[in-house]
Amino acid sequence: MALTLGNIKTNLNGFQRITELNNQLAEDCEIDISSWFDANMCALLGAIFYRKKKENKVIRISDISSDVKEILQKNHFLSYFGGEERPDSYGTTIEYRQFETVGNVYEQFRKYVITYFRSKGLPKMTLALLKRFRESLFEIFLNAVEHSYTQEGIFACGQFFPRRQRLHFTIADLGIGIDGNIYRQLQKRLSAEDAIRWAISGKTTRRGRSGGLGLQWIQDFIKLNQGRLIIVSGAGYWELSKGVVSTHTFSEPFPGTAVTIVIDTADKNSYCLSSEIDSSDIF
Repeated sequence: MALTLGNIKTNLNGFQRITELNNQLAEDCEIDISSWFDANMCALLGAIFYRKKKENKVIRISDISSDVKEILQKNHFLSYFGGEERPDSYGTTIEYRQFETVGNVYEQFRKYVITYFRSKGLPKMTLALLKRFRESLFEIFLNAVEHSYTQEGIFACGQFFPRRQRLHFTIADLGIGIDGNIYRQLQKRLSAEDAIRWAISGKTTRRGRSGGLGLQWIQDFIKLNQGRLIIVSGAGYWELSKGVVSTHTFSEPFPGTAVTIVIDTADKNSYCLSSEIDSSDIF
């Protein structure tokens, strides 16, 4: 079977096409990626390919544009599927990684975040705020590991777009979804959309602990930065863009959860915390 992926951008249509692809890959397939592909979306595409490979499906990339191929070589995505790597001379990629949920996975992700989230591609901020930003990404990763109940790893990828003046970063899992976790822990049934709203409001399934801190803090920062925060879980889609929230229900669900941040790197504001955190923390 042959499939054309089409333009995959970090928007509703791009995520919808990824969910459709997941349900189309019921047999061996050749995929055409000759159109545009935002590199951070490799997190979702890689997750889907990973699962299909475990199901013994054969997936080949039959056609790929030279521009897209160069990016997917630089961020190491193609190397996971037998392709070549290429050095990233300009440092615009955030490497595609598959994190197994065993061993020292938290330390691996901590080093990953420190490596790729320094000052380049970020608005001007104090060192303490940069640490808090990294902590929030770590909290989102922690949620994916602990609450998705996945045995198939966590997937991450990003890209700095100098011309667009945007930084995109996505973390995805192949777990039970936010709605599935709420039901498993609290025996509360919510639609996929409502479950995302529940999570973004700061609620948590962790007994006796405040929760949603990573998402809550990132949401506050994104509002100030006029960037975007996108959460896809199952059939639910939730987006905060320039302070406005929009939602959607997909006809075909994504088999897990993905959190995407889009930062406006043209932001000239300088940021600091109202109370600076301890400089001796893990970041």
